[in-house]
Amino acid sequence: MSAFINKYVHTGRLVPKVKATWRHHLGFFSRKEVISFVNALPRERAKLVNSAEAGEIIGCSRSTLGRLISSGQLTPTSGRRVDNTHHYYFPKRQIENFGKTRNRRISV
Repeated sequence: MSAFINKYVHTGRLVPKVKATWRHHLGFFSRKEVISFVNALPRERAKLVNSAEAGEIIGCSRSTLGRLISSGQLTPTSGRRVDNTHHYYFPKRQIENFGKTRNRRISV
């Protein structure tokens, strides 16, 4: 399987009909499942923000964002520590809520 499909299988967003065995690294998907998955990608992407966008929303630098991830205050849905991809992605709602509470604490 390609690295792209492997990432979605690993995170459970795409489930193969036949799982890989020690000899074969193939997964078979139903046509209906693949079409619905591909159609859902833009909607899923709209619900996510990357590291740069998250930093702007929260109002912090990338290094501070890294410390927030390490301390467990922010939980990425994708990234180096989750599925070994290059960029971190976060649920947009989580980042917006965190930014609101962080800004309230700073302004008090």
